[in-house]
Amino acid sequence: MSNPAFIIEGFMEMKILQNICQKSIPIRRLDCNSIYVTIEKMAEKIIGKINTLRDKYYPIIVVVDREDRDICYKAMAEKLYDYIMKNKNMKNQDIRIAVADRMTENWILADLKCKDTSNLFPQQTDGIDGKSFITKHINKNYRETSDGVDYFKNAKAQNIFQHSDSFKYFFEQVKDLDCDFFKNQNN
Repeated sequence: MSNPAFIIEGFMEMKILQNICQKSIPIRRLDCNSIYVTIEKMAEKIIGKINTLRDKYYPIIVVVDREDRDICYKAMAEKLYDYIMKNKNMKNQDIRIAVADRMTENWILADLKCKDTSNLFPQQTDGIDGKSFITKHINKNYRETSDGVDYFKNAKAQNIFQHSDSFKYFFEQVKDLDCDFFKNQNN
């Protein structure tokens, strides 16, 4: 049986996890992702967060945003994984890494697209500036830690799965977890 922990971007992602999975799951905020933070530096910070978990949790799921980096979500996830696994203390860790393309708001847009009848949304929601799209077209007063959490909390994984390849990649890594949000993917 798994006993997962999450290492995530920031406050919105933390609140999302607290709402869609068991609240007792350890969550560590990374607080270092921007286009100016190298993938190597991010990996170092992730290793530090993993070390605070003291081998008590498995898998350790890392979810970060691609932001404006000139790399695809999958290559970024693989690169982060490779840097982390070079650390000798990480060899026995079950680490799963996902990268939202470009940000968590893109996964929110993928769900909202399935509910839209106006053809406002692009076919593939990955890669665009999700936060700007939401602010411009859906909610001018959008706030990540309230509105973003509510949108995601009310989302259906199968909707996101349909329109976001980066979410599919994430889902494939976590579908075995005991979390209603992912278990209900096919409902």
